[in-house]
Parts: sequence; structure tokens; C-alpha cells
Amino acid sequence: MDEAGAALDYLQPSAVLTYAEAGGWGRAIMLEARRRGITTIGAQHGFIYRHWLNYLHEPDEMAPSSGNASDAGFPRPTSTLLFDGFAEEHLRRNGHFPEGSVLIYDFLEGQETESGSTLEGPRRFTSVMVRDSNQSSV
Repeated sequence: MDEAGAALDYLQPSAVLTYAEAGGWGRAIMLEARRRGITTIGAQHGFIYRHWLNYLHEPDEMAPSSGNASDAGFPRPTSTLLFDGFAEEHLRRNGHFPEGSVLIYDFLEGQETESGSTLEGPRRFTSVMVRDSNQSSV
């Protein structure tokens, strides 16, 4: 944590982008950036498995603590960039990521197999979408 904070203090970025926000170093960067008011962005770089605990959070874990004023809740990125609607739905429903915090930027058409698994289909578009009706695009 001290090293992540020192790096942010030295560089003084306006935003931090990482593909590894769910790992130990990434969590440290998310926490230290949040403490400094720096916008954070996590970019999906592989599959988000439905049972992977790094993206499964209960509502009370995501929310700030009512008994601890210094607890701002789970250190998720300000925005999480995702490949497709499946990942977006999963993070919103099972990870309780708030509206506007996940964005689809590389949309592949999913093709469901007879066994129920989903395969990568053709690319539909690559873009950054508007977060929601109350926020500007990123």
C-alpha cells in the first residue's frame, strides 16, 4: 500500500488504468487512488468466470460502512471496461456493481452451444459507451 501510494504521489496522475484491479497490487492501487481522489479504471483482459470470487460481492460489501466513516466500501474501480453484455450483467447482478460503473467497450456476439456454454462470436463493435443517463461518457 505504501509503495502504491508513493507512486501515485510522485506521478500525480488524473486517472489510473489497470487490467489487474482484482489482484493484490491492483487492490492497493484502487485504495490509494481512492484516498487521493484519483479516477480509477479497470479493463477486462480475460474471462470473468461466474464463480470467481474477485467479482462476486454482496451489497453490504460494496456500500460504505455506516459505523466507520473512513470506510468507503469495496475498492472497485470508478469505471470497469468490459468486453460484452454478459460480463456487464454478471457484475451488475452478482457483483452488485452500481449502475454506471461498468461500460462495454468491445462487444462480441455470444453464441450459445447445446451444452449451455457461450462461445465467442463475431465482433459487433468496439467503442466506449455512455455510463448512464446522468453521467458523461468516458
